[in-house]
Amino acid sequence: MIKRLQLLLSALLLAFALPAVAAGATKMTIATGVDPGFSIFYVAKLGGFLEKNGIDVDLRTGPSGGAMVPLLISNASQASMSAAFAGISNHLKDPDIVAVAQMLRYDRWYGIVAKSDIKSLADLKTKKVGVSLGNASESYWYDALKHANLNAADFKPAMVNVEAPEMVAAIERGDVQAFSAWEPWLSRTTLNVPNTRVLVDDIGMVQDVGFIYMSRKWVEANHDTAMRFMKAMKESNDFINREPDKAKAMVGKMLNLPKNLLDSMWPKVTFTLVLGPDSYTVTKRLVDTQIAQGRVKPGQFDYKSWFYPDLLRAVDSAAVTLPDNM
Repeated sequence: MIKRLQLLLSALLLAFALPAVAAGATKMTIATGVDPGFSIFYVAKLGGFLEKNGIDVDLRTGPSGGAMVPLLISNASQASMSAAFAGISNHLKDPDIVAVAQMLRYDRWYGIVAKSDIKSLADLKTKKVGVSLGNASESYWYDALKHANLNAADFKPAMVNVEAPEMVAAIERGDVQAFSAWEPWLSRTTLNVPNTRVLVDDIGMVQDVGFIYMSRKWVEANHDTAMRFMKAMKESNDFINREPDKAKAMVGKMLNLPKNLLDSMWPKVTFTLVLGPDSYTVTKRLVDTQIAQGRVKPGQFDYKSWFYPDLLRAVDSAAVTLPDNM
């Protein structure tokens, strides 16, 4: 009888203790796309780094990182991640959307996939080209044309707005004859769709980086949570670089990517949690491009407002090396 009472008491104590643990965790929603470049979010969730720092996270994924950044404006998410172009575009809509950390450098991530009979970018003037507007797909398309000394205006009729995950099927059906995108869609296409190849990639052409974005208003209203979130990001990034095989296993499971495909893509990015010269240089190049296209007025973009280094500096002061004269 005494033993049964002890067991009952233990069960009751456990029942009361469990809600207390759950109540102690702060809820956050984070949002990004579905590609291995966004591994810091996946590993932070699956590796328990957010939970360890007292954050109960809802990780949402969409067709691209850029498509998820606008959720910050409505507070439907509290942190997002994408390449630079989408973050800049959303900062121009809402100045409270800020870059709190550069989470990776793209080394050979972007490309234009085309049917094998297409020999050069110039051949695409009369073809249909899939471009996902408002994110890195669009910015890389313009960079590739500029690098080839081609007039982007001549190719505007060729552009068809297609979300990145739909591009593989679009080129297979013949809806487009080429598309501008990033991994894993480049490899998925060339491995699975006959008579396709990477026409050009970003080697020797442009440098791009990805950022973690948050709302300045939310950070300032929830500073302790934001600090714990950034600490989890540092721990996740450290784990990715220290234990790449374990990190790849988590990411492969999350994205349903086979090991051989993930192994081939992993060296094409550098995972690094910083705010430094690359962060500024890439941002300036993209802003200058938008100024040249008439989308942004000279002097309109405030770099000191765009970068929000306080959180990263607090968890790793050496990681913040932004130029003083930006």
